[in-house]
Amino acid sequence: MRRLIVNQTRSKTVAARPSANLDRINKWLQTLSAKANTLESRFYASQLSSLFNFYSKPSTGAAQEIDWNHWKEQITTEGLVDKVQKGHDTLLQREFDVERICHQVVSSQSKELEDLENELTFHSAVWSNYYLDQHLALLDLEQYGDRNSYVIHEDYDFYPRIRSRLRRIDRNSQLDSRFKG
Repeated sequence: MRRLIVNQTRSKTVAARPSANLDRINKWLQTLSAKANTLESRFYASQLSSLFNFYSKPSTGAAQEIDWNHWKEQITTEGLVDKVQKGHDTLLQREFDVERICHQVVSSQSKELEDLENELTFHSAVWSNYYLDQHLALLDLEQYGDRNSYVIHEDYDFYPRIRSRLRRIDRNSQLDSRFKG
């Protein structure tokens, strides 16, 4: 799990950001930008880079103080600002176990993510099997040579599925001829 740095500002708000892997992420973004060769890919790489820069910038130190009197003048609902202020102050006074919460979030997996992972695992196996079949067929074709130099029964040796299909077709055509006559 990533080691977290906890920054506490003057108003006791807590911000957690990963301290490790910043260099690795920056190198990854540089590699991504270098490999972006189309206009669209450069656009997405720059968007990703700006998002990362925005969310990884250091804390400014202190959060802005809320002018509760200003909001009491602006909001006419009686007692609403006092209720929000009380909730805000209560929230700021609470201390959170950031390590435990982050570990819980990182270690738990949602049902949707698990379904997606199962789907990708299944399709990966299917695609790998298909790739292997095509690769073996390509190797067979490399040994095949010129097709015109073979007699039809010699083709069966290279294509075992054709033999079974032709037998099935032949059997069906014999059955069809019996029912026609």
